[in-house]
Amino acid sequence: MVNEGPMKICEIFLAKDAVKPSGQKYDAQKIAYLREKMGQFVKMCGFAIKLNKSLISAEHIPFQQMVETKYKELVDKTKIYLEDF
Repeated sequence: MVNEGPMKICEIFLAKDAVKPSGQKYDAQKIAYLREKMGQFVKMCGFAIKLNKSLISAEHIPFQQMVETKYKELVDKTKIYLEDF
C-alpha cells in the first residue's frame, strides 16, 4: 500500500528530534502545521475506507478487509508522531 510515504514524512519531519540536514531544527510553526495536516490526512483516509465499505459489492470484501488492516497499522505507526494532535 502507500503507507511508506506518510510514514517517511512522519519519521523525517515529525520526530521529536527532527533536524534539517544542516543540523538546524525545523521551524516549530511549520512542524505544528504539518502535524495537524498529517492528522487530518489519516482521519480522512479512515473516513474514505468507511465510505468505501458502504459502497462495495461482495466481491471486493477481501480487498476492503486488507485496506482496513493496513489502515489500522498506519494509525498505530503514526500515533507516536501525532499524539499531540
